[in-house]
Amino acid sequence: MLNKLRTLILCLLALSCKQAFAGSGYVNNNGVNIFYRDIGRHHDQTIVMVHGFPLSSEMFNCIISDLKLYFRIVAIDGRGFGRSDKPTDPAVYTYPNFISDVDAVVNHLGIPNFALAGISYGSVTAEGYALAFPQKVSKLILIAPFFGQIENVGTYNGLPYDLGIPVGVLESFIPPLLAGDVEATDKIFLNLAIPETCKEAEKIKKVDLDIALQSPGYAQANLLAAQSIVTGYPDQIQNLNMPTLILYGNNDINDTISPVSGVAELISVIPDNVALIVPGGHFVAQTQSKTMSSAIFGFMIDNPESCHTCYRK
Repeated sequence: MLNKLRTLILCLLALSCKQAFAGSGYVNNNGVNIFYRDIGRHHDQTIVMVHGFPLSSEMFNCIISDLKLYFRIVAIDGRGFGRSDKPTDPAVYTYPNFISDVDAVVNHLGIPNFALAGISYGSVTAEGYALAFPQKVSKLILIAPFFGQIENVGTYNGLPYDLGIPVGVLESFIPPLLAGDVEATDKIFLNLAIPETCKEAEKIKKVDLDIALQSPGYAQANLLAAQSIVTGYPDQIQNLNMPTLILYGNNDINDTISPVSGVAELISVIPDNVALIVPGGHFVAQTQSKTMSSAIFGFMIDNPESCHTCYRK
């Protein structure tokens, strides 16, 4: 009974925040306009946020509402999503470009050093950025991260891809997305990403669907193809030398797409990390936003023990 009550309270908290829009703008990165929100510019410490598939920076709204009281927040809409441009050329949807988009925004805003947070595919962008620009990333926050390189077995528009772990889950999303069956496909993914069974979780999924439908099917398919080529940096991840916070749900779809053993390996490989497992699915940043905010706050002020369920390896 207590667990059910706790789940209900957490779900209610996740819906209690308001949309956190403030200063915003665009930066042009090699012909692609990248949208960002810049919130709380008077704070000394900055957190740059990179969202997950198939949403936009709006998926961080509840966390932003909490953390903007203490930190400057720069939330980026990835190319193809949210308010950013949505190029039709599949060749521009690559992790080097995703990383370059982040760098274009922080350079435009004149931010030399910051904490970088990414969820799902955004965690891979964050890992890649931190490896490419370690001098700029003071701290790294990985939420529901993917880890490991998977073998390319097919092609999409001439580009290799494989999302066959297991075959029939994400790999099967690309054809219907290209065929224009975007709403039904996004609903399937959101049901996987948010397995929680409270009414508030259903409300989150409805909000997320509206966000997802801002992105056309071709853009979503292009990102899935890019994600399948690079799902992590297993040969380089041990070179991450900044403090790292790893957050994930105990019922994450990574259990089947990128097995939990991969997350455990990620924890064992990154030299300086704090990890937190919470009840929930892949989008714990939304369904457990208060817990996520608390953990990130403690991590940012160098007091991870303020989140009593965190542990060091």
